This record gives sequence, C-alpha cells and structure tokens, in this order.
Amino acid sequence: MSISFLSKLRPGKFMAVFDVGSGSVAGAVIELRGEKPVLIHTSFRSHIPYEERSNEQLASAIVQKVEEVGRRLLDNHAKGGVSRKGIHECLTVVHVPWIDSITHNLEAPLKEESEILEEMILQLSQKAFAQSNEGNSKEVFEKSIVRVELNGYPTSAPLKKIAKQIGVVVLETQIFGNMKKQITDRIVNMLPGVQPVFRSSTLIDSTLMRRRAPESAHFTIADITSEATSITVIRRGAISEQKTVPIGYRSITRAVSKERGSSVDDIQSRIRMLMKGECSTDECRSLEASMDAVGSQFTQEFGNIFSEISKSKKLPNTLVMHCHPDLSNWFTKFFTRLDFAQFTETTRPFLVGEISLKSIAEYVIFMPGNALDSGIATSCAFLYTGKDDKVGNLET
Repeated sequence: MSISFLSKLRPGKFMAVFDVGSGSVAGAVIELRGEKPVLIHTSFRSHIPYEERSNEQLASAIVQKVEEVGRRLLDNHAKGGVSRKGIHECLTVVHVPWIDSITHNLEAPLKEESEILEEMILQLSQKAFAQSNEGNSKEVFEKSIVRVELNGYPTSAPLKKIAKQIGVVVLETQIFGNMKKQITDRIVNMLPGVQPVFRSSTLIDSTLMRRRAPESAHFTIADITSEATSITVIRRGAISEQKTVPIGYRSITRAVSKERGSSVDDIQSRIRMLMKGECSTDECRSLEASMDAVGSQFTQEFGNIFSEISKSKKLPNTLVMHCHPDLSNWFTKFFTRLDFAQFTETTRPFLVGEISLKSIAEYVIFMPGNALDSGIATSCAFLYTGKDDKVGNLET
C-alpha cells in the first residue's frame, strides 16, 4: 500500500507535466497554489512531422520528443530564475494508442455492519488486481481505484461510513512496449531525484468528469488524439468499457489531402481557417464537402467500435469529447450523425459536449506568452480537483 502522489502535493511547489499524445508531446512547468487555480509558467507542444511510420518508429520518435520538450521547458523555466532543482514532482499523462485500459470489479460481504476503513478498500482492491493478473506477464503501467461501492451503491466518501458489503472497481493500464522505461530514463536524466508519476488519459478524463458530474451519471468519452481515438464508457461514475479507434484528427487532414492532391500542411491551414469561420470562398465550401465525404468513410470504423461496446448494453447518450480545437466543431457534427443513434440508450443521436479550455478555465491560468494547450490544462485540472478526491487519493 502507498499514499497517492496527489496526497503528497503541496502548495507553492513547482512540478513538470508531460502530455504524451499519439503524434505529439506537450510539456509544462506549473505551480500548485492550493485553492487558487494552477499557474502554468511555461508550456508548449511539439508535433512529429507528417509521414508514414510503424508504431515502433512512432513510439521511438515520441520518446525522443519527451526529451526535446523537457530540455526546452527547463531552459525556458531557468530564464525565470528557477533552476531545475526547484521542480519536485512530475506527472506524465499518456494517450492512446500507447495505452490499453481495462477495469475489474470485486465485492466482499462483511461479517457484520462495520465502519469502513482505508485498509479494507486497499486490501479488496489488491485482491481485484491479483485476480485480474493471473497468467498475465505484461507490465502494468497504472493501477487505480476508480469507484467504491457500499451496500451496492457508489460513494465518493466511503471512509468511516457503516456498511455490510463493500465493492471496488479498479482500473489497470498497460503501455506499448517499453515506453514507460524509456520516458522515465529521459525524465530522470533531466530532473535528477524526480521519479515521474504516470497516468493514462483514460483515468484523467474519466476522473475529472466524475468529480464534475453526479455519481449516477452515465456518459461516453471520446479522447481524440492526432492518430487515434479512445472511446470510454462511464456508468455509475466508473469506467465500464474502453476501446480504441485508429483514427485521429490528423487522419482527417491526411485523407482530405490525398483526395484533393494538396499538401497536408496546406490542408491543415485551410481547415483551421474554415473552422474559425474565416473562409467563405468556393474553395472553402469545396473543402467542407471533402471533409464531409471523409466523415462518411470513417463512420463505419467508429460504428464497428460502438457496435462492439454496445452489444451487452447501449451507450450513454451524452458524449464528451477531448479534441484539438481546430477540429472540435467537425467532430461534434460527426458524432451527432444519425448513423450512431442505433447504439445509444435512447436510439437518438449523441448529445455532444467537450472538455475544452473554456470548460476548465476555473482550475488553470496560463502565464502570458504560453500556448493554451487543452491537454496540459486537463492534467492541471485533474491535479487541482484531486486534492479533495477521497477515492482517487487511494492507491495500491
């Protein structure tokens, strides 16, 4: 048993945050300030150039980006008068396709009605992890308790309550190849004495939504990275299913580029103008038609995943996206397609919301001159709201 790193964080301390996407890496040096919003002193994101690569080649490029971003962060931070020795913690968030998350649940009756202690929850969660790992030789990247139930009902504050039955839902995540070790080695080399804490985007997004929504809420989360999309279903405040679609926002750009015979960079620039409403020419209307055609092509792949997840139980109607702002409007329109209504609980289209910079603005402040990165902001919101999370602060 161990104390969660969230419980050890103290106001006034600097820490590093890395957001490892499918085709990019963002980094930041932040300051925790107790009840005040997290202050982001320096941050930026660096993308892997567009080209065909195997997963192994892309993973290697991502690991190198972590070091590149980290060194630039530290150089920028040092200009503000704070050395790397002033950074005491590091959170590294990893997205699909580098992670694979699954959940397990376990219930246990008590001999009599008893006061629930932290040790009871931790012991039961350890049993759940042990059972799930029988015969599994793969290294587990993350182990977290995502829900506690007392007498069959979920609760966010189980300690010291009276119950005769206790249950836990635990999340475990595996990471691609030896990326964890490679990233750890680079971060430790840059920040001697700092051991990075790894979390999956699955946990970050679902936990943030759980803290902001009623425990009974059901919703679907779509974490859209540059090369892949993670579809996670939340029921009664905990993860129930998670699948990956090998399509991200860069997939849209590449497909449109191929169809129109233009460079990827040119199409990306035009899409950005189109999504901002800064383009109204015939060429832009033609681009919009091309994007709609690409959406029709990708509908089947998303539909196959929705169909697989909804075999035993239909999907919650509320879908919450986490997406690059350049294509958030396009993906909102995409997910509200009638094609997907057959997979929802009401057989009506998804009601789409977004984890955006605006939706979590109360938790973070970017210092002037920094890029407003939603991945970094979401991680900071997780850190800010985590200080009061009685379940999320328990670890095995």
